[in-house]
Amino acid sequence: SGSGYYMYTEASDAFNTEFTLTSPVFAECLGGVSFYYHMYGYAMGTLELEETTDGVTWTTSWNMTGDQGDSWQSATVAASAFVRQVRLVAYTGTSYTSDMAIDNFAIFPNPTCSLPTPAPTQTFEPTPSPTTAVPTPVPTPSPTRTPVVNTQVSMSGLNCSGFSATIFAAALDMLVPN
Repeated sequence: SGSGYYMYTEASDAFNTEFTLTSPVFAECLGGVSFYYHMYGYAMGTLELEETTDGVTWTTSWNMTGDQGDSWQSATVAASAFVRQVRLVAYTGTSYTSDMAIDNFAIFPNPTCSLPTPAPTQTFEPTPSPTTAVPTPVPTPSPTRTPVVNTQVSMSGLNCSGFSATIFAAALDMLVPN
């Protein structure tokens, strides 16, 4: 966008390296993701957007490979049914000319989708004496998840070199202006 913040991978000392940026798990379905990307260099690698419904199995929903020219490109990707989490995975290429960047990353909710509500688990209290007939079940609340509220993240000046972590929210605290 010409102003604000962006995030990039530094390939100078990280050829053929994987960098991952993972969103929080949301309490509702994701409708889609939009972002800008910059992939300029003769040895450019691959940038992928992956999605999951269970936090274990990841499916690639978008990818781009190779030199895309010296300009920012946009991507808008619709999420599949019941997706609650996304991640960007960048694979640098075979030389220092495979830096890539992302900007204006936004996650949108799907208001027409309802996630199945998990049944609460039950914890049984110990029987105090042999005369107690049935233990009383105590419901355990389901874990809290982050709601999707048109989450937009603008990133700039953060050099992602040397890490491969699920730090979507934590990365925001590390941002510095250009």
